[in-house]
Amino acid sequence: MFKDKLKELRKHRNLTQEELAKELYVTRSAVAKWEQGRGLPEEETLHRLCDLFQITENELMAKEEPIQMIEKMDNNRKKYVSVILSLIMVFVIGAASAIWYITSQEPKNGLKKNQFFQSKTLSKYSLNTLSPIQTDGSDAYLSIVDNEERNYYCNVESQEVADQYASYVFSYLQNSLDVSFIGYSIDPMNESNIERFSKRYVKGSSSFDDYLNIEGESFKEHSYNFYYVTFENRNHIAKEKMTFHWFSIEYRSLDNGIQSGVYINNEFVYFNVEITITTVGEKEDYYSYYLYDDYYDLEKIAINQENFNEYFFVSPSFYSNDDSTKKFRFLVGQNTWNSTNVEEHENYYFICDFSISVTAGKENKETKEIRIKRGEVYGVAYFEDMDFSVDLETGEIKLLYDVMVQPGFIYKAIKK
Repeated sequence: MFKDKLKELRKHRNLTQEELAKELYVTRSAVAKWEQGRGLPEEETLHRLCDLFQITENELMAKEEPIQMIEKMDNNRKKYVSVILSLIMVFVIGAASAIWYITSQEPKNGLKKNQFFQSKTLSKYSLNTLSPIQTDGSDAYLSIVDNEERNYYCNVESQEVADQYASYVFSYLQNSLDVSFIGYSIDPMNESNIERFSKRYVKGSSSFDDYLNIEGESFKEHSYNFYYVTFENRNHIAKEKMTFHWFSIEYRSLDNGIQSGVYINNEFVYFNVEITITTVGEKEDYYSYYLYDDYYDLEKIAINQENFNEYFFVSPSFYSNDDSTKKFRFLVGQNTWNSTNVEEHENYYFICDFSISVTAGKENKETKEIRIKRGEVYGVAYFEDMDFSVDLETGEIKLLYDVMVQPGFIYKAIKK
């Protein structure tokens, strides 16, 4: 659906909803409304979206709401109805049997109240004995999409509850006799722009920290994404497309204005946790999935204060007049990040265990940490105020700050 595809494309560009809104000249609430399925962008904005993400309108809007399909029906529908009615009159017994069968089945699309994934769904994904998350006692809902249990929405007491459940799921997958591989997804940053928006790599890891994605300066959104393969489906040909089971746990603080939720009795109800279980990489999927280790080796490089500038740039700038907490933005990124030359992206760094501390301000200086983890090409921190100097000859304004690099490592991706 459009709302899901927009959310995926935004996250793959490492854009917050606010940053995407600025690119499209709309409000952040408009982007949030689209991602919640409560509306669609106007035609001009839709064109901007397609240009920004390098995707066609058909691809972006594919498989849209059923009402759009209904509007395309013509008068032939009456003819088909007449034929169906005639058949019903002739085959009364057969029709009655069909009606009984249909009404006895689960709904094709809908919601189930206060029910976690059923045993048949958990069994399908080799999660037979998985326990549900501990909710805060309020109503929870399980969505049904094409007769498949897909998303579980609930509220938990705190972010720690969601983090602990994610750790439990990771341990469950690691210790399962049915699971042969667990990994997390990576964007193909050193490949063509087209591939970057239609292709994903999955890299195995035994470190729980590698599976955490954080959005927002205040870390109000935590999501964990586990891609795994069972022994039953472990056959793999090098550099061939793969399908993975995908278990996602996403926590969003209810005070950040960008919650997940569903429509219940024509009202949009918010939840701070969304759990998704599905399979990705199948024929109809927009993204193709490959094993990272089939395509790349990693070269470990020590990083410190002295050699930091060889690999990264820093860019402080004025950012917002509307939000006093984000008046200034401090950006740190890979030196090849802005390059459009595919060959230069061979210097892309697959980064781990690396952070810098930025100190800025006038009277009340503050220090903020920027973490750049695996698969990320930049990191951002925002400041309410920054000191500056003015060149008397040119009038150029220079923002003042101090950067302290925490010694660690980066990993250069080397194509095989």
